[in-house]
Amino acid sequence: MAREGVKSIARNAMYLMSARAVSSIGRVIYVVVAARMLGAELYGLFNYGLAWYLFFLPLCVLGLEEILLREIGRDRAHAADLITDSLVVRSAGTLLIAAVSLGVGLVLESDPVIRLLFVIFTGALIGRGMSLWSAAIFKGYESSGVVLVLEVSIRVTEIVLGIWALQLGYGVIVLASIHAGCWILQGILGFILVDQRLCRVHVAWHGNRALRLLKLGVPFVVAALFLSWLLQGPILLFRYATGFGGELGQVVLALQAMFIIGSVVSELGGAALPAAEGASVNRTLSSNSLL
Repeated sequence: MAREGVKSIARNAMYLMSARAVSSIGRVIYVVVAARMLGAELYGLFNYGLAWYLFFLPLCVLGLEEILLREIGRDRAHAADLITDSLVVRSAGTLLIAAVSLGVGLVLESDPVIRLLFVIFTGALIGRGMSLWSAAIFKGYESSGVVLVLEVSIRVTEIVLGIWALQLGYGVIVLASIHAGCWILQGILGFILVDQRLCRVHVAWHGNRALRLLKLGVPFVVAALFLSWLLQGPILLFRYATGFGGELGQVVLALQAMFIIGSVVSELGGAALPAAEGASVNRTLSSNSLL
């Protein structure tokens, strides 16, 4: 069993690291091209919109990724009920936080371009929230190959379309639309694949179980908010301190480099968790059988 656990961890880590590697390499290329073609000021403006919705993302996620990874790894026989409950919680939470994010943004900003960016990125927030939900389920089932295919295909599509749009002379609004459209597509495809390959997904409300999920997710939400503020907070604060000058674009580039490095470490931990939980349960059962 220990050998199988090691193989499972290695296999899932390989898939997730491959997905992250392709995504990171593509992102580096995209960042360089976008920064050069948009200029520091417009690049800073675009990433201010990104930072705004990414700051609210942990409140949409509600810590469900970590819970799904852990609980599916422990007991796949009852995973369908957990997936159904998590879908309801995630959908309701995402729509609520998306509305709050957009509403606050529209109140704080009067510039029509920034307001339009907020509207577009609200779609990205919803799509990304649902995409993370399906990705966590596939990781929990140790089917990270699906995550690899989705992540690589959608991110490459976004990068190719984005660079093509820049070559044609389009600006931040079109880039934001491509970004949002790709995340919405990934969220839809992820849902369909979970429903077709793992378990039939339906909408059902179980109040007690939903509240339990919310309670379990609180520590993860708090931790994610602190991390999100470390990554996105400087961009948001810098914008209100200095406006949209070239300095903001330079701050964004530095923070993006830090984020790419940190995300690789995070994926390694996510790959190991389901197999580790399953091994822990097996050890517990073996110990009980000797009593």
